[in-house]
Amino acid sequence: MQTSLRLHCRDLRASIEFYDRIFWARPQQRRDPDAKVQHVAIGNGLWLKLIERDHRPATDSHLEFEGVDVMSLYQRIRGRIPEREGLREDLPPGHCWGPYEYPGGHLLVIRDPDGHDLDFVEW
Repeated sequence: MQTSLRLHCRDLRASIEFYDRIFWARPQQRRDPDAKVQHVAIGNGLWLKLIERDHRPATDSHLEFEGVDVMSLYQRIRGRIPEREGLREDLPPGHCWGPYEYPGGHLLVIRDPDGHDLDFVEW
């Protein structure tokens, strides 16, 4: 089974590069190289459908992935994207926040260049 999540972005190339730094994303070959849509595999049957739009995408989107080994993910992305401490609400695009320990688990938040939050939770 495959799952695809659609995210709007302002700069398709920048988004592909960002997800490649984090997940070693595998873009699917586009039928039309001028198309403003790109499917990107990020692992375990999960695809992101990145769609370039001229307008600013909504910045309140939130995707949560549970059952992730947060500390292993953090070690893998450490140094690949800037880290930020402080309030989550102040996290700039293109940065990660955490990992933070919660009762029974960990949380790591990655905010992509367009402000979409990807929460990775380990309980």
